[in-house]
Amino acid sequence: MLTNLIRSSLKRNFVRFTSTSNVALPFLYDLEPKCRSCGIRLQNKDETKPGYYHLRSKQEKEQQKLESSPKTAYEKYMAKLSPEDKELLLGNIFTGAPANHTPKSGPSVKELAKRAYDIKLDETAIECARCRNAKVHSDYKLSQEEFPIHDLNAIMPKIPSDSPIVYVFSGNDFPMGINADIFKYRNPDEVYFIMTKADNLFKKSDAARNFCFTFLTDYFRIKYQVPAKNIYITSAKEGWNSIDLLNFIPESAYIVGNVNSGKSTLIKSLMLHQELENKRDLESDIPFHIKAREKKKFIDRFNQKVGPGISYLPGFTREFLPVTLGGVRSVFDVPGFASDPYIHEFYHRFSDGKTIARLTGGKQTYKFGTYKSKYDSVKGPQVLGLGGIGYLQLPQDSMYQIRNVTNIDYHVFSNIERAVKVSINPSDSLKKKFIIEHDEASLVNFERYVIPPFYGQIELVLENIGYIHIKPVGAKKTNELMVLYLPRGITGMIRQPIVEYIQKTFKDSWEQNLIKGKRGGKGNLVLKRYKGDTPYASILIPATGKITDATGENQSDFDQLNAMTAAKRPYNDKTVINEENKYEYWIEPR
Repeated sequence: MLTNLIRSSLKRNFVRFTSTSNVALPFLYDLEPKCRSCGIRLQNKDETKPGYYHLRSKQEKEQQKLESSPKTAYEKYMAKLSPEDKELLLGNIFTGAPANHTPKSGPSVKELAKRAYDIKLDETAIECARCRNAKVHSDYKLSQEEFPIHDLNAIMPKIPSDSPIVYVFSGNDFPMGINADIFKYRNPDEVYFIMTKADNLFKKSDAARNFCFTFLTDYFRIKYQVPAKNIYITSAKEGWNSIDLLNFIPESAYIVGNVNSGKSTLIKSLMLHQELENKRDLESDIPFHIKAREKKKFIDRFNQKVGPGISYLPGFTREFLPVTLGGVRSVFDVPGFASDPYIHEFYHRFSDGKTIARLTGGKQTYKFGTYKSKYDSVKGPQVLGLGGIGYLQLPQDSMYQIRNVTNIDYHVFSNIERAVKVSINPSDSLKKKFIIEHDEASLVNFERYVIPPFYGQIELVLENIGYIHIKPVGAKKTNELMVLYLPRGITGMIRQPIVEYIQKTFKDSWEQNLIKGKRGGKGNLVLKRYKGDTPYASILIPATGKITDATGENQSDFDQLNAMTAAKRPYNDKTVINEENKYEYWIEPR
């Protein structure tokens, strides 16, 4: 009763303070126990409700300690040995050491390594049943109750009005992860932006990192008036420049961003960096091969047992979760924003969590997305089957070079009718090509989009998955628009090739990439700069029609495009797209 009285009293006294103060007092969050992985308030009364955890008795805890103790393990394995094996082991006859040999005193190298990489767990840090089942047993139910996802406008009002905001977004699908509504709650110079997953764009030491920073600072300054000092690029997975990143993040900052943007991974990466720094002195006398092995074990245990939970499942973080970085700095892991209201419906169709993890891990642009990368030639009316995640229908009498910068093993179908037929009843050899399986009922619910007219190369971006690089080749014979079918819950857009903004390339007068050895004296080394006079990206145009009844929709596609754009001239069969008007029918995201 006394605890409840203190708790309610503190809440009443500090609620007004925390609504305006940029120091959100992490100890207030400790008044009620929270899950260390997702931040939900814990309860042990009803296992059907959120936040349930199994309250272990003292006897259970002691039994677990007993069962995991080295002495118990030793006795357990000794009991399995035959008398002869025990004699061999205890007699130590393999060492060849003299009987009167006195071993050195003090701990062995292995013992030193284990001490150095020991994890001291906070016994008050409890994990709820949902988080434990999802992480350990891959047992989860994707629902709004268990994995809640909210709109940015529902989350931001809950954050103290003058607290610093750090906005995390993924490099592979930029600028899709940026929601301009953030500036309804903060001025542009009050939001700090971190591009994570940058290891998918370039190598750490690559000059492209500097070029990418130039591109981002240009983009955010021109489009949103965000100063360059508020931009940072990193890879949480690889732990790039952790010290500088720690200094970049303000005290008491709230870490926000879309689901699966890498917020929790970023926070845990900084926590891990600090732990490893603290162990430098302890590991100095340990041989490298032992140190490497024990360090890897430590990192695996740390990621599993310490700090916020990391998961590929959207909506894993459920409440604000206070975390201490560097021993002194407090930040808050915030639930991810919804990019699509049907996102649970989309991810629920995956057969297992490992597939989601592999798919959302991304693929390296510097290996698969440059003009030197391998490509496939595809011609209309062929259809690119994206593992059941989407279907890209190419216009009649057209040809394209396709570079795949996703972990989807796509398949090329002869036409859309064939794609539908095979998707409903795939042969044994094609089943492995489908990440998501379909029947006719699920295909009927696919949404149809037309891709705005373009001139030159573009990239078709799928949120959290990656992108397809598309380059037209040969003479253009039709104004038919490219069509994309997607299930509900996933967002797509097109953009200019990002590699042209983060890597210098050789170009001739027609803006075509040239391989260095074949320049013929015409090429120039060019790094594109974002100037804001043309759109960098465009949304897709929602259109009518079903994938299961894909009859000619040209005129209605034209009408829908013209209705949504502010183009000076309506798009039709006679429209000529060239260098001067190639972005006229693009609709730039806010």
